Amino acid sequence: MSESFRNQILRMGRRLADFFRHQDTPSRPSHDPTIGVAYKRDFRRYPIEFNVSVRFANADKPPATDQGELQDISGGGALFVPCHPENYYVGQQFETTIYLAGTNEVQGCIRSEATVVRIDALPGVSVDASPRVAVRFEQAFDFERIDSSRTGMGA
Repeated sequence: MSESFRNQILRMGRRLADFFRHQDTPSRPSHDPTIGVAYKRDFRRYPIEFNVSVRFANADKPPATDQGELQDISGGGALFVPCHPENYYVGQQFETTIYLAGTNEVQGCIRSEATVVRIDALPGVSVDASPRVAVRFEQAFDFERIDSSRTGMGA
């Protein structure tokens, strides 16, 4: 492995580690009396736009997939707009693959099992627009280097 290539991988890993290090400190606000509801979040959400792929595994059917656009992410979950929202329901479990921004030489993704916790409409958009899917990650992320020519998702 060339030194340049190795350095690119190390830099990408450090950027990802820095991003998630900011999520280590829970930021649960106290009860907000103006809303009348206590917050349930354990981590801050960070707006971010990456492509996401979902792999549904059903015991009685062949695996199916969907694509979407990540809206935000936290240490415990994410929010994305799927291409086929009719395929989702609360409590559903699947594998997510989030494609990270990289370089022409190095591409990466993070994978995790996830569970749907909420499905809601985009704010300020007609009811016919695609809803957003909120998921909770069930395990730590697996980071891997990928060949972008196999995924069809370029940088």
